[in-house]
Amino acid sequence: MPDAFQIVADHLRKISAAKDRTKPITLDTEIYRDLGLHGFDLWELALWLHGKFGVEGPFYPAWYGPPENGGHLFRWLFGEKYDKYDSLTVRDLLAAIDSKKWPQQASGGGAESK
Repeated sequence: MPDAFQIVADHLRKISAAKDRTKPITLDTEIYRDLGLHGFDLWELALWLHGKFGVEGPFYPAWYGPPENGGHLFRWLFGEKYDKYDSLTVRDLLAAIDSKKWPQQASGGGAESK
């Protein structure tokens, strides 16, 4: 049976642009910055983690990436950069799997508080 890291990495490759990349997914791979997952993709990832591993609790996709409205590329081109969003790494996903809950961010609100 594959370990949680391998299961998560395989799933991330399937749902992201990572399948077209040669750089491997590691513990430090950023879900939005490196893989481009945002908006509905983040919701679907959270739902998958809930169904597959039982991760519970509040999850706020807006903390980790822009909404799914198609305008995120233009906002990025004209000044909104990745640092507006809290980091969400593969390591964070594995910690959520271990604890069965989403962590509360230290910044207290991600993009909404910045």
